[in-house]
Amino acid sequence: MQQDELTRATQTLMDAFSVAIARATQPWKKNGRIQKIILFGSYARDDWVDEPENGYQSDYDLLIIVNHPDLTDIAEYWYVAEDKMLRDPAIRRPVNIIVHTLDEVNHGLMRGEYFWLDIVRDGIAIYELPGAVLASRNHSRRAMRTRWRAATSKTGWPKSIAESNLHHMHLSKKK
Repeated sequence: MQQDELTRATQTLMDAFSVAIARATQPWKKNGRIQKIILFGSYARDDWVDEPENGYQSDYDLLIIVNHPDLTDIAEYWYVAEDKMLRDPAIRRPVNIIVHTLDEVNHGLMRGEYFWLDIVRDGIAIYELPGAVLASRNHSRRAMRTRWRAATSKTGWPKSIAESNLHHMHLSKKK
């Protein structure tokens, strides 16, 4: 059942986006593309909950990756799709979308931002165009190591005030 709902949601997103850019005159809009749709969150991790009788039902979290920053405008390009999915009886669970460009996502991955790393680790691509490649995990891990090194002092202890205080408390107990 979830597979059918996700297929329906994906098709709704693709159709509504096609309509939104159909009469475009600007080249960036006329050539607008959905490059990837990635399921993330509880359904991707397989720890979702389906207990409507108890008032809780996990939602579908979808990352939509587009090829131009202006195409990330929810009101301009995605509101109609969200409304259709909300009203579609064949999609029984809520669908939450976030829209970013490939450059935005890859920039976050290269900086080692945990949100994007979690999506790459747990996410499931349910649609993708050839050539829309996410930054590799090796680059992301390298970025995390670089951030950690930058956040530590020459002694290797974290520079944050809280952790610095814990380190000093630990050393004073040894005296």
